[in-house]
Amino acid sequence: MGFIKKLMPAAAAAVFVFCLINSHSVAENSRHYLLLCGQRVVPALFVFSVLGTLIAQGAGPAKLCALFPRWGTEAAVLLLGLFGGVPLGPLTALELYRGGGISKRQGEYLCCFSCTPSLSFIISFGGELLGKAAATRLAVLTVVTAVITALIFKPLMLEKNNRQILPVVMINAKPFSAVLASSAASAVVICGCVVFFGCMAEMLPKAIGGFLEISAGISNCKSLVEAAFLLGFSGISILCQTAALCGDELSVAPCVCAKLFQSVFMGICAYFLLT
Repeated sequence: MGFIKKLMPAAAAAVFVFCLINSHSVAENSRHYLLLCGQRVVPALFVFSVLGTLIAQGAGPAKLCALFPRWGTEAAVLLLGLFGGVPLGPLTALELYRGGGISKRQGEYLCCFSCTPSLSFIISFGGELLGKAAATRLAVLTVVTAVITALIFKPLMLEKNNRQILPVVMINAKPFSAVLASSAASAVVICGCVVFFGCMAEMLPKAIGGFLEISAGISNCKSLVEAAFLLGFSGISILCQTAALCGDELSVAPCVCAKLFQSVFMGICAYFLLT
């Protein structure tokens, strides 16, 4: 880690010079991803982030999850991730932890399988490039993979007496104005990651750029297996979004391991089942 930190300034300087030489491409790519944020990312995330936080602060989730003590919390957070998009699942887990609803390790576990592209992104964006039928199959595979990840990582990450995740009513509930401010700040961080990594992805060889930003990766896929592999990993941008939001409160190391597992698993399943 120390060597990487020492290398970062030199690497940043090299990238800066490269971008300076290709300033026109940088401007065009940045404009493209800013539009993407305005048209897709913010509309799909901001309102749901505000409402999700307000719901998580109330007594409803605790009562609902108590009805399904074994998997109720996991199902709720996963559904938020699948329908609201990255990083709404991890953001919900973080808010539950901040409010005292769950433990740190439980929050990190919830991030592992809820950090997933939304089904609407896979079906709509993926459908434009791969066809609706193929995109729908990938969406189903994404759900199955997330569930399997939850099943595998639960005993790996949580002690037996800590595996029932029953969030309590948040003891540090935020006022509505603070929720709005927090959600807006999160949206800015997310859009910043999308623009930066999307811009870099467009200027690198396609095989490398696809690992940086999921939109660029899917746009350059030539097969269903490649798309499944990239969707499972979801891109460095998504991992950085999650890391930026979690800060020092939740470790993203388990989430990185989970995304690597999901990438390999989805790629193998797509090769044998979808082609």
